[in-house]
Amino acid sequence: MPIHLSKNTYMNSNKLITAAEFLNNEIGPINSPERERFKNEAYAYYLSEILKQRRKQLNWSQADLANRLGKKKTVYIQN
Repeated sequence: MPIHLSKNTYMNSNKLITAAEFLNNEIGPINSPERERFKNEAYAYYLSEILKQRRKQLNWSQADLANRLGKKKTVYIQN
């Protein structure tokens, strides 16, 4: 389940905040379940982008990659 950020007043404020402050305010403090989930989802996205980039460099389709891994290509639909 993706995390959706609230429409806070950060964009309407002249005050700059750090990334850490933003994450604390929007996601939760370090080591909180929400922050850990966010970190895990961000890392999974990061790895998927690396894999996608390499797959494209090799001119492999998703089905090609799945076959090379001995898996079936699974289609995920996100709403």
